[in-house]
Amino acid sequence: MKRVLFTATCLITVLSLFVTLSKGGEIIDLHSEAYKLKFPSKDIEQKEIKAGITITKDNYQNYLQSLKEYLGAAAYITVVDGLVRGAFTVPVVKTRNYPQPVERYRATMKNKGKARVGKDNSLIGWVSGQPFPEPKKGAEAAWNYDRRNMVTDQFTFWADYLLFAKGGEKEREFRWLYHNYYYNGRLMVKPIPEVLENNGKIRMKESFVITEPYDIKSFAMIRTRYEAIDKFDAVYSYIPAIRRLRRLTGADLTDPLFGSDQAYDEFELCRQKITPDMTFSLQEKDVLVPTHLVSKKVSYSREDILPVVKGNCVQWDWEIRPVSILGITVNNPDYPISRRVIYMEKIRQTGVGFSTEIYDQRGRLWKGQSMIVNAMMDGPTYANIGWMIGRYDTLLKGHS
Repeated sequence: MKRVLFTATCLITVLSLFVTLSKGGEIIDLHSEAYKLKFPSKDIEQKEIKAGITITKDNYQNYLQSLKEYLGAAAYITVVDGLVRGAFTVPVVKTRNYPQPVERYRATMKNKGKARVGKDNSLIGWVSGQPFPEPKKGAEAAWNYDRRNMVTDQFTFWADYLLFAKGGEKEREFRWLYHNYYYNGRLMVKPIPEVLENNGKIRMKESFVITEPYDIKSFAMIRTRYEAIDKFDAVYSYIPAIRRLRRLTGADLTDPLFGSDQAYDEFELCRQKITPDMTFSLQEKDVLVPTHLVSKKVSYSREDILPVVKGNCVQWDWEIRPVSILGITVNNPDYPISRRVIYMEKIRQTGVGFSTEIYDQRGRLWKGQSMIVNAMMDGPTYANIGWMIGRYDTLLKGHS
């Protein structure tokens, strides 16, 4: 009997944008006029971004000041680069009032006030739903993101992973089958809210198997995440070239995948486990974020989704929304990342993020990522989420 509740097509695109840093730490241009316009010319009239306007290749210079105000550092680079190249436009729509996800919202209100963060950053007393409906501290927002609304309690989807060079030329394409099963915090599929006899030991198990291209076909990875904050994930990979099963630890999980600069811990903006060493910050701000694909013809099928990606860009609707800005400082010199900044939905009780910035151990802006899931914003339940598109950008050249 099949135990899959939901099958989705997931598209993840990877783009390598090559810029570098000057001695002063400012981002300077290597291939695009976009970065030369970091500070708008006094001769160009600056306009305010508001609902109803569309920013294009022809008028983006009039909105550079507002774009810097409403976008994070990484998003500003990638958005302006796309506008300069004419790869997409930025249609700004009215900020919408979205319904809460029914099952999650009910669980959030029922369990409100039960969860707290321990001195070692552990999550204590959480049952299901969003742990902290009104987070006051960065650690609370971090646990909201860790327990975010990810489709449902158990699911399977196909993922297409596209690797691009600068300028939007596609280099390679990969495809895999992903499985996920949550052991606690369950809301829709019995057993609810936790698997019998789990007793808070396991958070979830996941796996993915590469099906294309032929040279790495059958490569697989299996991961078990434990609830104990001091217990590392158990991760194994099957390597078909040597027909061996290998346990992955430490640096293995931060190695780049498939010729890109993206590590396994960076999927879905952040998959790194919260640790006792981490420190957090929390701010709130109105931010310009993508919320929906402009195309109204996209179904759940791969054939409809793949053509939406033009080069390394996708055409979105954008809204100015109140966002929680979560800063995560890793405080581990052996980890390649020093800090992440995640831009999270504030109003809807989902815990999902729109984008992130990643800084290396020298404090330089290294990578930027953005993600959108259809009906992530306006779906009343989990079950109508049919696809996800993520974009991952490398913003340093010759990183070391």
